[in-house]
Amino acid sequence: MEQPKRIVLMAPANAGFGRDVVKGVFDYCSGRGTWDILFEGILGEAVVLQRVKAAIMDWKAQGVVGWLTNPGVVAAIRKSGIPSVNVSGISANYRPSVWGDFLAIGQMAAGHFLTRGFTSFAYLGSPDCFYSRRQGQGFSKAIAAAGHRCDVHVPRSQTPWLNQRTALQKWVLSLRKPVAILADSDYCARNLLWISQHLGLRCPEDVALMGVYNDDLECALSTPPLSSVVVSGKQVAAQAMTLLENMIGGAKPPARPVLVKPLGIASRQSSDVLAIEDRDVSAALAFIKRHAHRSVNVRDVVKHCNVSRRTLERRFVELLGRSPKDEIMRVHIERAKTLLLQGDMNIGAVGAACGLAYYPRFTRFFRRLTGMAPMEYRKQGISG
Repeated sequence: MEQPKRIVLMAPANAGFGRDVVKGVFDYCSGRGTWDILFEGILGEAVVLQRVKAAIMDWKAQGVVGWLTNPGVVAAIRKSGIPSVNVSGISANYRPSVWGDFLAIGQMAAGHFLTRGFTSFAYLGSPDCFYSRRQGQGFSKAIAAAGHRCDVHVPRSQTPWLNQRTALQKWVLSLRKPVAILADSDYCARNLLWISQHLGLRCPEDVALMGVYNDDLECALSTPPLSSVVVSGKQVAAQAMTLLENMIGGAKPPARPVLVKPLGIASRQSSDVLAIEDRDVSAALAFIKRHAHRSVNVRDVVKHCNVSRRTLERRFVELLGRSPKDEIMRVHIERAKTLLLQGDMNIGAVGAACGLAYYPRFTRFFRRLTGMAPMEYRKQGISG
């Protein structure tokens, strides 16, 4: 009879991404032999260290996976020599690690805001956090590449939000409006939203906000609901567990961290605004967005705006770097991505609901803009 593999799983189950990682670990183990999992959901208390030590010494755990940030736990793992995989991006020093691709997260958020015509940008980070610093670098570099600058604010210490309120109020008020702000997590974005609204600023008209990790509770409980970069916790878990199982079997750990690309943007009301001063381009963008559910072409847009096609195309390229035709297809595919992640429509119906009723055309354009087929995108999204 096969002996079960015994592992310790450490994850903050009070956060959406942490819950997704936990689910991902159990999903991985459910179809791959017999596993015994000791789950520790509280990461900072001294009692956790005692339980992990007992699991290693008495229970004979064969590996540890999760948020390996507790110094005592890390020391106990190193001393025992058992395999371990970290999924926390707080520090860059632990090896091996599996992370979301933090640079790509920042770049994706920048692209979302740039397509909406913003020219003022800011990033809210967290002190002494590797993931936050890298997300900010990805965001700022993408903004700079588009010819703009990004104002970055990082609190001096990990103090409670209410203690940071005065400094954050001054920072938000100093930003040129309308401003697009990426916060390094949904939690930070929700708190910044609260602070902005108490200053009388409108979201998204004055301050457009986006978080990271698409925590369902954080995003839904915000008013307006928060947009967020979608990172699949289950994909991170699957990569981490594959690595851990191989190491338990004798494989050497990789020298570099394994990175998981973000799936896309969950676009909600907090960033659902156009920051375009050109009235014709703004009207065209609004028309295209309103008709994301039906087939439209450039002639329809030109007729609605009562402007020549050549003039509209020139202004689009000058302001957005893309043509009206490209924008129409981008909006169709963004709607398709949202419907696919809801998981309750067949692929053909999704295409029809996005103005792309001809299935081969829908799949061709979807692959061109996302790099994957619609069904592949759905599987990755639903799994995360």
